[in-house]
Amino acid sequence: MTTKLLGSILDLQPEIKIKMKTELGYFQRQALIEKLVQRFAAINGYNIEPVQILDANHPQIKIWIAMAEAAVEEMENAINEK
Repeated sequence: MTTKLLGSILDLQPEIKIKMKTELGYFQRQALIEKLVQRFAAINGYNIEPVQILDANHPQIKIWIAMAEAAVEEMENAINEK
């Protein structure tokens, strides 16, 4: 209902453009990165605990963290392009 109403309002006044930016909060972003790191580890046959994943020093975990951060950034960019 709200979407339909908003669409009708925008049809009446086409010069109004609403651009909403979607960003994850700090803790949401960190939690998503940790989940992705765990998923990347599982794909590679490892089981790692979420305890302080982001503070890990192991080179493979650092690679997974970088991959997860890139994935989250790409997701945010893709959502915000629309």
